[in-house]
Amino acid sequence: MHSEVKKEAGEVISKGEAAAGAAGASPSTSPETGTAKPETAENASSAKDPNSQKMDKIKADIDKEKQERLKLIDDIRRLRYRLEYKKAEHEAILKLVSMKKEQPKNIGYLKRLKEKLEFKISTEALTLDSERSLVKKIGDIDKELSEAIKERRTERKADLLAKDIEELTKSIEEKENMIKEENKKLDKLYDSLRELRGSRQRQAPRERNRKVQQVNNISLGDIALVKNSKEAKEREEDVSNN
Repeated sequence: MHSEVKKEAGEVISKGEAAAGAAGASPSTSPETGTAKPETAENASSAKDPNSQKMDKIKADIDKEKQERLKLIDDIRRLRYRLEYKKAEHEAILKLVSMKKEQPKNIGYLKRLKEKLEFKISTEALTLDSERSLVKKIGDIDKELSEAIKERRTERKADLLAKDIEELTKSIEEKENMIKEENKKLDKLYDSLRELRGSRQRQAPRERNRKVQQVNNISLGDIALVKNSKEAKEREEDVSNN
C-alpha cells in the first residue's frame, strides 16, 4: 500500500514538472487563492537549460566565423586567377624580349645623334648628295629609336608584371594566414560547444536521480495528502456521473 501511494505521488510530481517544463513560462497557481499567478521573466529563464543560451551564442559565433572563412576563400580564388593571368603574360613578354638578336641601343644616344645630324643640315652648306645622305641616316635613326622605345616599354611592362605577381603572391599568403586563424577560432568554438553538450548530458542522470530522491523523501503526511486528494477527486467524479 505504501509503495502504491508512493508511486502515485511520484506520478503527481512528474506530471507537475512536465507541465512546468512544457509550458516554459506557464503560470503557477497560488496556494492561497487557487488562481494562476503571472509568470515572470525570471521564472521563465530559470526553467530553461542554463547552457542553452551559451550554446546558442557559440553557434551564432560559429556561423559568423564560417562566413568570414568563406569570404577569404573566395578572395583567394579571385587573387589566384589574377596571379595565373599575370604569370602567363609575364612569361610571354620575357620570351618576346629574349628573341631579339641584338641588344636595344641607348635611346638617349640615338636622340642626341639625330639632333646632331638635323643641326648639321640646318646650319651647314651641304651638297645635295650630302644632304640626302644625312636625311637617310636620320630616317634610319628614327627606325632604331622607335624599336628601342618599343623594347623599353616592353621591358618596363615586364617589370610591372613582376611587381604585380609579387604583390598578388603576398596578398594570397596573407589571406591564407587569416584562414588559419579562422580555423583556430572555429576549433575553439567547436571545443566549447562539445564541452557544453557533454555537461548537459552529464546533468541529465543527476536530474533523474533528483526526481527519484524527491519521491523517496515524501513524508507520511504527503502520502496521506495525495491519497485524500485522489479519493476526493474520485468521489467528485462519482457524484457527477450519478
